[in-house]
Amino acid sequence: MCAGADMGTLHHGGLDRTAEREIIASALRHLRQGNWEVIGWHSPGHSQSMHTMELLAGEGIKYVADWVNDDLPYEVRTVNGDILAMPLTYELSDRKIMVEHDRTMDDYATMVLKAARRLREETIGGARILSLSVSPWIVGYPHRIAAFERILDGLIEQGPFWVAIGREILEAYQSQMPQPIVRA
Repeated sequence: MCAGADMGTLHHGGLDRTAEREIIASALRHLRQGNWEVIGWHSPGHSQSMHTMELLAGEGIKYVADWVNDDLPYEVRTVNGDILAMPLTYELSDRKIMVEHDRTMDDYATMVLKAARRLREETIGGARILSLSVSPWIVGYPHRIAAFERILDGLIEQGPFWVAIGREILEAYQSQMPQPIVRA
């Protein structure tokens, strides 16, 4: 997954389409020169213009993790092909809860475990995605790491989870979609 050029290069409505195309192509080129097949994208600061999805699809991106509006993936259609909008639980990021909302690590642990329980109970439409955005410079402090371990232990106690990367979620989603009918 590519996370854009850098946090100083945001995608926005006033950004020239050609400039945005080059920003995207350049960021992907740097990763792909390492022989990696990059098919996922996360824009710096969750930012997008009205052209971002179309430009990403044109560069072979298959999923994005910029949208925080659902806990199930869904397709976004562009003129360059479909992209899967991958759920991102932004409200459960350690930065959002502990830095921006000034909550404790114990508060964070409680929120994550409650969210996991609730998502497990919601079964209509398939399994839900609980993404955890954690930062080593926040949860990795010695005084917080034990609480993070309690989160992981609590998730394990709740029952089986599928731990997956974006590509695996994309493949599972695609395998469940009906195949188009081809008529001769």
